[in-house]
Order: sequence, then C-alpha cells, then structure tokens
Amino acid sequence: MASTVPVLITYRKAGTQPPLYLAGTFSEPRWHPIEMEYTTEQGGEHTFQKEVHVRPRDTLQYKFRVGDGDWWVLDEDSPTGTV
Repeated sequence: MASTVPVLITYRKAGTQPPLYLAGTFSEPRWHPIEMEYTTEQGGEHTFQKEVHVRPRDTLQYKFRVGDGDWWVLDEDSPTGTV
C-alpha cells in the first residue's frame, strides 16, 4: 500500500449551518459525502474541518454539500497546490 499524508480541509462561510459534507477524489467510493466536524465561534458562525489522507503528489479534488439535500458548493478561496 502506498503511503499517504494527512491533509486538513477547512471551510468557513458566514451563515453556513451544519451539517456540511465533504466529497472528493480521496473517499471510498470516490465522491461519497462524509460529514465534517465543526466548531462554533463566539458570534455563532461555524468552522468546518475534515482530515483526509492522500498519496503524495496526487491531485486532490473536492466539493462541499450543504445539508442533506442536493446543494453543492466549492471553496473559491481555496488555493490550488500539490501535497
């Protein structure tokens, strides 16, 4: 089995309420939504996080599903890079 490295994916946008799901190329099966953990800040806003494990130099693609419906969002502020 190839070694993997942990990557912490974080999402924060005003007004976003739990649950928030993360789906991407790292899950089994691929693109299967996984619920993210979150903390609640003093002002009531939430910061969502999920650690995933990927092989070094793999391309990591992901998106977020808001709630239990079919509303998907991207994090346009997230940088593009290589692990």
